Amino acid sequence: MNRNSKTHELVTIALMASVLCIIAPIVINVGVVPFSFTTFIMYVYLCVFDARKCIVSVLVYVGIGLVGVPVFSGYTAGFGQLVGITGGFIIGYIAMSIVSSMFFKVFKDRRSMTIEGFGVFLGTCVLYVCGVLWYVLVTDNTLVQALMICVLPFILPDVLKMIVAVTVGKMIRKRLIMAGLII
Repeated sequence: MNRNSKTHELVTIALMASVLCIIAPIVINVGVVPFSFTTFIMYVYLCVFDARKCIVSVLVYVGIGLVGVPVFSGYTAGFGQLVGITGGFIIGYIAMSIVSSMFFKVFKDRRSMTIEGFGVFLGTCVLYVCGVLWYVLVTDNTLVQALMICVLPFILPDVLKMIVAVTVGKMIRKRLIMAGLII
């Protein structure tokens, strides 16, 4: 099979969405917004794959959850999750993949670990903004309260996930290029 074929691309996207669907529901409840490894998977994807694969795989993941398959955090699903208190984070994953992917596209030929780290950091900021603004809209909390609930407990874990994901992502990308599976 031609590694640049549409079939290869579709299979890659399907596998990426599948991994998200398997990992995203697993959470550690630390409050209203649970701790999950979804961001870690997103960071690795953003460091390894191109924009189209990242964005489409996240759209597929969200679509699967919206039609009722329990793939969102805590094995939840449906439109109610999108309009619930953590719905901004679900939409934020899409925005995160778009912003980080476009950032990486600008630095396509100069993707150092610093660039990749900044790219996933930028995407995480977008994710936080989407999640916090949505949380403020659907609850009676102030912006400061929302930041304390939705962001502060996650900063250190997310920074650690970024460091590991950028390091691992760089190694995975190198191996996939050497194997001729990505260009």
